[in-house]
Amino acid sequence: MSDSGWAVIGRTTGLDAGGPGVKTHPWRGLSVRGKRLGWTLGTAAVLAGALTGALAFAPGILPGEMAARDRGLAALGVGAAAATLYGALLLLLIASAVRQAQAAARARQPLDHFLVDHVADLILRQAPDGRITYASPSASAVLGASPEALAGTRLTDHAAPDEVEAMQTAFARAAYLGEDATLVCRMLKGDGTGIWTESHIRPVLGASPGRLREFIVVMRDITLRHTYERHLIEARDAAEAANRAKARFLSHMSHELRTPLNAIIGFSEVMRDELFGTLGAPRYRDYAAMIHDSGRQLLDAVASVLDMSRIEAGRYTLTAERFELAPLIADVISEMSYTAADRGIALNAVQAGGLPRISGDKLAIKQVLLNLVSNALKFTGRGGSVTVEAHVEGGRCEIAVTDTGVGIPEGALARLGRPFEQVSEQAYVHTGEGAGLGLAVARALVELHGGTIRIDSTLGEGTRVTVRLPALHAVGAGKDTGHAASVA
Repeated sequence: MSDSGWAVIGRTTGLDAGGPGVKTHPWRGLSVRGKRLGWTLGTAAVLAGALTGALAFAPGILPGEMAARDRGLAALGVGAAAATLYGALLLLLIASAVRQAQAAARARQPLDHFLVDHVADLILRQAPDGRITYASPSASAVLGASPEALAGTRLTDHAAPDEVEAMQTAFARAAYLGEDATLVCRMLKGDGTGIWTESHIRPVLGASPGRLREFIVVMRDITLRHTYERHLIEARDAAEAANRAKARFLSHMSHELRTPLNAIIGFSEVMRDELFGTLGAPRYRDYAAMIHDSGRQLLDAVASVLDMSRIEAGRYTLTAERFELAPLIADVISEMSYTAADRGIALNAVQAGGLPRISGDKLAIKQVLLNLVSNALKFTGRGGSVTVEAHVEGGRCEIAVTDTGVGIPEGALARLGRPFEQVSEQAYVHTGEGAGLGLAVARALVELHGGTIRIDSTLGEGTRVTVRLPALHAVGAGKDTGHAASVA
């Protein structure tokens, strides 16, 4: 509560509540003209006192024929006049200050009483021993009891049993430190109904230093707000529990699916390659090849689901090692070359010399690159190109995968990287491959390494995905030994 609010409460309840230990000076309400008059009369009194001393101790000032006794009587008379003048000055100033303060109080009183009588918060004055000495009219609305019924009781009498100790601690702390305190606790209304309240407690000190005079308490009913907060917390906890359950389910199902898929892929590969003899009709080999390719595609989707579920459940563990980046990129290009050639897409790798070594999970970084290159090939038409570039910038290793595919609208960029999000659902793309997890898994793995991933795209021109990873240290020195490789 602001100081102005406390001041209104203090004036209405008959207590100066401007702050702990605040005192009102008798000269506080004096006008500027009164202060100037006081200085003038005070100066005159000082000059009169000086004249009195001169008359008493400087005999040459009065006529020579005046006796010493006459000089003393004259000085005494002037001093008495000065004292009388100074006393009259004090009375005048005090009376003026009191009149001005009373007039200001009378002018403010109707408004102050109106505010306190109609404010929704309950305002209380409480003695140091806990007894309530004043309660505003809103007591009936907040605690279901009249102000007269609250008088003489203690606030702890109206608190829930399990809240009494917290309330006593808050009041004791406010009194000991001489500072305001805030307490959120459950109170019981006159009919036994429980409500949640927020109380602002202000200790008011007496004239003696550190001596507590009483407390002013402003109490507000926050039951509705507390209910909303509790529902929000419960909803958040339920959502987190559901998310963990989903991650566990996906993890278990992924393991269950991988076992039969491995058998399907393995046996179809044996049949496709006719390792134990010919199958007869050539069409059987084609069928076996399609079974093998479909199994591989499904296994990749299952692996992505498993990786995503482990990451979301916080169970994905990185195996840190130091490795060179150039050979890793070459492995990715080699593995994806067959897919690129089959789709008629040029797959290029451009690497600057002296690439740094990376400290991280080698398999995870490779999975990131495979996912990015696979996505680029997926959304690039025949005759297009996909380029993988790597270089060092600002002490970090930067890897960029650029394609000349369909591109992504600006409005869809924000959705990319979320689990199961696919821009292929839009009319501008005619492929629905994948589960929409490739980029989400890549982003999560990069962030686990302390890196960042950025997507820039122009619809109809292509997309560039840039990965920045912390570099351990550079290998190679001297001249640039950059090289390029391509698969078409």
